[in-house]
Amino acid sequence: MGLWIESTTCFIVHLVYTNSVPMKRLLLTLMILVSALTASATHLIGGDLSYQYVSSSGSNSTYNVLLTLYCDLMGIQVPSTQTVNVTGGGAVYSVVVSQLKPAYNAGSLGAGLCTNGGSDIIVVEYAGQITFATTANYTFSWSTCCRPNGITSIANSASQTIYLEAKLNLAGGLRPYNNAVRWAPMGQLSGAVHHLHQQNIPIQEIDGDSTALVLRPALSAAGTSVTYASGYSAATPINCNVSHPVTLDPTTGVLSFKPATTQVSTLALRADDYVYDSTNANWFRIGYSMREVPIYVTTGGGGTIGVDSATSVNPGILTLYLDHNVFRGSITSGLNEFEWTQSGVSSGYASQLTANWDTAVMADILSLSLPNAVSGMGKLIVYTASDSSTAVGRCGSALAADTHTVHLPFVGAIMVGSTTPTWMSTSTYQLSSTAMIDSVTWLLNGGTWISYPATMSDPAEVQWTGATGELQAVRWGRLAADTVRIQVQVQSVGIDEGHGISKVYAMPNPANEVLYLSEEPAGQMEIWNLFGQKVETVAAARQIPVAHLPNGSYVLRWKDDQGAYRVRFVVQH
Repeated sequence: MGLWIESTTCFIVHLVYTNSVPMKRLLLTLMILVSALTASATHLIGGDLSYQYVSSSGSNSTYNVLLTLYCDLMGIQVPSTQTVNVTGGGAVYSVVVSQLKPAYNAGSLGAGLCTNGGSDIIVVEYAGQITFATTANYTFSWSTCCRPNGITSIANSASQTIYLEAKLNLAGGLRPYNNAVRWAPMGQLSGAVHHLHQQNIPIQEIDGDSTALVLRPALSAAGTSVTYASGYSAATPINCNVSHPVTLDPTTGVLSFKPATTQVSTLALRADDYVYDSTNANWFRIGYSMREVPIYVTTGGGGTIGVDSATSVNPGILTLYLDHNVFRGSITSGLNEFEWTQSGVSSGYASQLTANWDTAVMADILSLSLPNAVSGMGKLIVYTASDSSTAVGRCGSALAADTHTVHLPFVGAIMVGSTTPTWMSTSTYQLSSTAMIDSVTWLLNGGTWISYPATMSDPAEVQWTGATGELQAVRWGRLAADTVRIQVQVQSVGIDEGHGISKVYAMPNPANEVLYLSEEPAGQMEIWNLFGQKVETVAAARQIPVAHLPNGSYVLRWKDDQGAYRVRFVVQH
């Protein structure tokens, strides 16, 4: 014959006896086991209770009742049903909620256990339905005895009941329904002594209402707080460093704490759900749901978080790829962990940090904006404080102090100016960007300088004297160079074609004293400047004196019975 004793939580006892065992011994054994069961408490370490609106019919509404429990052992059997009590509207209801799916390991949720932290966590989800009037206030509750042994923050925890509660307030008539805030599954929180931690408490609100997350006392019954151990309370559920007490941002749901000692604590949270009462011009709490989760604080697994690579694809931005996540809240606001240096001179700390932070406000890819960065080689120095309190991950691991040599790319740039200038005309050219460079060297082929840039932002002025040409700007960074160039095809080079002479060339061009023509001209010759003014008339000859002419551009013109001719030339003394 067999007898089952099944608790309402995560512990099951199965007794088997035969007729050869006296009934007294059986009863004595049963009493001892039941006593042991109560004395050693249960393996239940937390849970949450909420509800969801399903539908309405007349003056009644149907709701799903949702219960999630967390147990600290893996592989144990759990009861397939639980009972949630609902009171309100002058009635008391007992709602049987059934297990939705097999229990699963909270590790798959990214609970982030430290290597020497708490036990594995299993999650058990239950659901059931209830129908009641839409004009009353209702309290949903579930409780069991008792809590696990060894909870640091609760006095004699194994003797204290765990009580979960949710509230639905419909009597005010502001709205005939409400969906309680849903808690995202999360088995436990973990941390390391003397390390700042930030943990996001994710929730879901589907009605579009305003929500607020608040710390509340852990309850042993309706309206009755558990007895906290000395030094602990609902507001201080974790023994923390005085400079970093426990805080919970009611809007973002970010929990911050820096533990001062190893401990196992219980964190009680309430998610309040508000709608606006326009008649009374204030906010009305239409409901709330409650959650309890354990926090395991250990000495930490320690160790370092390495940088797999440090690369720069976008100018001035350096991306670090880490082998583990770090907490955003553990990085100083001034980014003093990251110093940028070039040529042995510090440019300062990183000026901005961006990352795709996860729900725990952690990331393993960090993008840093570098101050006063110059293209080319540089070094990022990563610092870690002596107490490893900056740039830390889970369980006390810290970003490794190291120096990383990085090449920063040049900013993309083009040469702005004409690619088809007129021969002997002055053309202006400028770089589209001079960011992140130390200096520029200009190189010219096929022309002469009218104005060589005095600074990086000044334009270059060029007079093209050949049929083709090229202008180059060599941009200098730190132990690196990059060339931006433009090639030109010069227009109207040489002379107009005549009937007898196909082409006449002038050399040297520019000329200093004498200009030589490639063909013998005929008739009188005139020299004009580019302003359309005749300078002088000279006798036809292949050698034209120009030593007396001022520097500048000119046109030599003449006519014969074959036609009219023009040759452009430059005088440069």
